Amino acid sequence: MNKKIVHDALILFAFTIVLGLLLGVVYGVTKPSIDKVNEEKTQNAWHDGYYHTGDTAYFDEDAYLWYYGQQTAREQIIKLPPAHRYRVEALDTWNMTRETLQTGVSGRVVLTLPGREDMAVLAVRMD
Repeated sequence: MNKKIVHDALILFAFTIVLGLLLGVVYGVTKPSIDKVNEEKTQNAWHDGYYHTGDTAYFDEDAYLWYYGQQTAREQIIKLPPAHRYRVEALDTWNMTRETLQTGVSGRVVLTLPGREDMAVLAVRMD
């Protein structure tokens, strides 16, 4: 009985080695082409001095959205149309929280943010 267990274990071990070698060969053959495609996509995303990720935001006079990502400073200045009043909120996209920063503002607005990455600001028209 012990010989059967040892025999089966050796077959399983050999099978694992062969599969590992096969996967290594496949990875070695495909990795350069995958890296080339990724490099091309990265290069194509850069134009006009910006890296275009495909993320989009919509705004009009009723609402404005600024996403800062890794570029979140402790203080941000936003410009809103002076003809309307806005409620301005900080959106922590990592923690999924909203906090009202100022209400009834327009024109040039100075905001104090937590200074963490992945922050956004939403300004919603009040009138």
